Amino acid sequence: MEVARDRAELREVYRRTTALARQVFGNGDVYLERFVPVARHVEVQLLGDGTGTVVHLGERDCSLQRRNQKLVEEAPSPLVPKSVRARLGDLAVAGARHIRPPGGPGVRVDFGYAQGVLPRRGHPRW
Repeated sequence: MEVARDRAELREVYRRTTALARQVFGNGDVYLERFVPVARHVEVQLLGDGTGTVVHLGERDCSLQRRNQKLVEEAPSPLVPKSVRARLGDLAVAGARHIRPPGGPGVRVDFGYAQGVLPRRGHPRW
């Protein structure tokens, strides 16, 4: 991963990363994401029965990691304000009801600082 801060840098980073992807993976496909310098890894834990009945058990902050292993999980996340917490749970439940996963899925959401708290994206984990 590389960060490009302007158009000129983006062209050079794109050239370099696609060449590296071709060399390492045999495929030069890459994708772009907006860079958020201070981000948090927050997960919403869900319980579902596979028929569309889903509830959320709240969210937890899983940002403290080493080598992609979570060291500490803090619940509820100190980063997520109450005004966002309820909506985050509702959105996670709505998505899971649509997909109907079995068991206890989770939804990962990356948060970053911009103008306060900025939800960036969600990643279902079934």
